Amino acid sequence: MTDKPEILIVEDNNDNLETFSTFLEFFKYPVRTASDGEEALKSVAAKKPDVIFLDLSLPKIDGWEVARRIRSDSSNANIVIIAFSAMALPAEIERALQAGCNRFVSKPLPPETLIEEMNKLIQKRNG
Repeated sequence: MTDKPEILIVEDNNDNLETFSTFLEFFKYPVRTASDGEEALKSVAAKKPDVIFLDLSLPKIDGWEVARRIRSDSSNANIVIIAFSAMALPAEIERALQAGCNRFVSKPLPPETLIEEMNKLIQKRNG
């Protein structure tokens, strides 16, 4: 891993995708993006990111299934997955964690929150 973790943002809302990716790129994070679940899985297969910010309500393959498929491959065990969604109901949060997400944050959220959560999880993983 380089100085900064490589990030994959999976988000179908173009405004949110642009906001998060621009913010992270401003702070020199290497960022890739995907706008649906299929694209996300292809991106992970091509080159494993260190961190995935994963919207749960995605077209083609939803975020819960994306997380399950990523976690079904043991070579992806070190990827930090942070789910984010406007559906912050306890059952949805639990479902995301059971699917393999490391953390759940609710939208809308300031991009700074994503970086804080990511750094906490990376420190814990490397800890």
